[in-house]
Amino acid sequence: MNKTIGILAHVDAGKTTFSVQLLYHTKTIEERGRVDHKDAFLDSHEIEKERGITVFADQGEFTYRDSTYYIIDTPGHVDFSPEMEDPFIEFITERDETLFERYLETGYDKDVWLESCKRLIKENKLFPSSYGSALKDEGIADFLDQLELLTDTNYDIQGPFSGRGYKIRYDENGNRVTFIKVLGGTLHVRDEMSYGDVDHQISEKVTQLRSYNGEEFEQINEVQAGEVAAVIGLSTAEIGDGLGELKEKTSFQMMPTLKSKVIFDTSIPVKEMLTRFRMLEAEDPSLQVIWDEHFQGIYIHVMGKIQLEVLEKVVKARFDYTVSFAAPEILYKEAVDTAVTGYGHFEPWKHYAEVHLKIDPTPRGSGITFENKCHANDLSVGNQNLVRQHVFERDHHGLLTGSALTDVKITLLTGRGHNQHTKGGDFREATFRALRQGLEQAKNVLIEPYYDFKIKVDLD
Repeated sequence: MNKTIGILAHVDAGKTTFSVQLLYHTKTIEERGRVDHKDAFLDSHEIEKERGITVFADQGEFTYRDSTYYIIDTPGHVDFSPEMEDPFIEFITERDETLFERYLETGYDKDVWLESCKRLIKENKLFPSSYGSALKDEGIADFLDQLELLTDTNYDIQGPFSGRGYKIRYDENGNRVTFIKVLGGTLHVRDEMSYGDVDHQISEKVTQLRSYNGEEFEQINEVQAGEVAAVIGLSTAEIGDGLGELKEKTSFQMMPTLKSKVIFDTSIPVKEMLTRFRMLEAEDPSLQVIWDEHFQGIYIHVMGKIQLEVLEKVVKARFDYTVSFAAPEILYKEAVDTAVTGYGHFEPWKHYAEVHLKIDPTPRGSGITFENKCHANDLSVGNQNLVRQHVFERDHHGLLTGSALTDVKITLLTGRGHNQHTKGGDFREATFRALRQGLEQAKNVLIEPYYDFKIKVDLD
């Protein structure tokens, strides 16, 4: 049986220490190491050893009893024995009507209650918890026993292949490594794998499969449902992509609140530096690397100064480039409070395009949406699609601070082209001009980022 454990907790909570203890107790590793001693098994990168924190999500693999576990250590005990007592039996029965009736009729049956607990956990109706100390090695063995006892997995190995990408890394040879969780079927080396948007599927050949344990890996020939592996050969797969039969992409809502400009030696070509940061963005999509035409620079989105310090060392270690970053600035966005219509006209010698766009304010957090109300008699469908493409091909800057425009609905009302003179790029210029002209008429507003959180305080 294959099971995956994701370790999530606040910084310095002991995630890596706990993960290493699991590997040690199952005899996967001989030495545990410690984060504060800079020799923890899963904190293998020099930056992690230096700072004493987990920077990169690593994974380990171990077997326990009849199951194979894949443990993923990310950059954050009530005794749950089968001999269930204290009030816990009644707690379970209150959450399952069928179980409640059986309890009233026949009383407590250990096997029935155990299977019911497994089912309720799968249905997200029951959330068992344990307590202990990873640093003192207390409660680790009990946790393993209860985890094995209370969890089941059931994957279809015989069906078609499906999976999801959850991490991107580049190895020391520059290979793009896509880490995947296989959810159905079997994947072999040399198989063709499809991925990407539902409307734009890409198919590429798997040239290598790897099984990672910490920084070490071995090449394997196949990976089955329930297993975790790394794939070589997928050139543009992204974190969250559905693979094979799974077409839906998972989107992540990590929203950085700061931006910073990348500062580097002018002798380094901008295109080269941008390419390197695109590689880092593939590994961490929250960076949102952009070439800002307005300010003529490479910008990244970050959560804080520590992230910038780490990035400096990563760029130096991996690409041998020395970079620094400008002081982080608050990542503002801009929107409008009034509905307006913008007109864009582009007509230099032997070029022609005309676009009319309506810009409406929309609720906060809605982003940019598009609607097409243009008739084909006024503008060909192909050119209508070009306008939509140009609306979404890059960020559009507001008028107040030059920050990205958001929370608007853009409607294509009408437009015109010329049978002889309209050329590629003409509708890009007309679209951008229509947006700009519309914003110049609108009441513009500045949007500041904020954190939404709850504070819980005990009464005593």
